[in-house]
Amino acid sequence: MITCKSLLSVRSLIEKFSLDEPTTYAVTYLRSKGYGRVFIANYLDVPERLVRKILTLLSRRLDIDSPMDVVKRLTVVRGDQLEGCTPLFYTGLSREFIEVIHERVVLFRDFIVISSKRPDKVEVIGVCTSGVLEFPGVPEGLAGKYVDLYRDIAKGDGLAICWRDYKEAVDEGVLLSSLTRLCASTYTKRT
Repeated sequence: MITCKSLLSVRSLIEKFSLDEPTTYAVTYLRSKGYGRVFIANYLDVPERLVRKILTLLSRRLDIDSPMDVVKRLTVVRGDQLEGCTPLFYTGLSREFIEVIHERVVLFRDFIVISSKRPDKVEVIGVCTSGVLEFPGVPEGLAGKYVDLYRDIAKGDGLAICWRDYKEAVDEGVLLSSLTRLCASTYTKRT
């Protein structure tokens, strides 16, 4: 399960190597799918040297969670395309974490905007706990269309995001970076 503790330990590692968090997660995501350095650099439109630096980090034996450990815990299920957005359902997050997202969905959306540098990147965010899918802050009349959209893919506890202009790996990098920001925000708020 992905927890705040694992994301914050990965963040400290990424900061230690002066890397960009969303890019590090995107490279890691693509590497976990078996893609090589040249393909990853071209796909993400980043220098091959940066990809090599991140892959070197991933190859080290560490006593803490690595970006690869986190990425491997994330499961992505894609739904049918909706006009203007791509519905994805993410599992592998701890229930406590999903509840934090539910409570602070507006802040989480803000972090997605910051990480993606696009105010329109997400159409809607939902959370599913104990088989109940909710879209916090979305009026009930509008939420119904999204509940129907996710009916076949929202199984178990997870996070539903309808991305605009979805790009595999890049948006997973944005997601994991935004979740880390939410963790850091929540952790500092409670202390």
